Amino acid sequence: MKKILVLNLGSTSSKVAVFSDYDMLFEDVIRHNVDQTNLPLIDQVPFRLESIKKSLEQHRLYKL
Repeated sequence: MKKILVLNLGSTSSKVAVFSDYDMLFEDVIRHNVDQTNLPLIDQVPFRLESIKKSLEQHRLYKL
């Protein structure tokens, strides 16, 4: 079964969803600290990536 990871990286949050075909397996909204989101986008990659990995791991879709 293939899964599709959908990311919507907003100015203060990251929205994450995982689909299997047309069925949504889960969705999550991760709110970020304003101090972090004021950084240039390239500097936000490490903490946003880590947040997304943790969310996926909590839903047993990723293993750190």
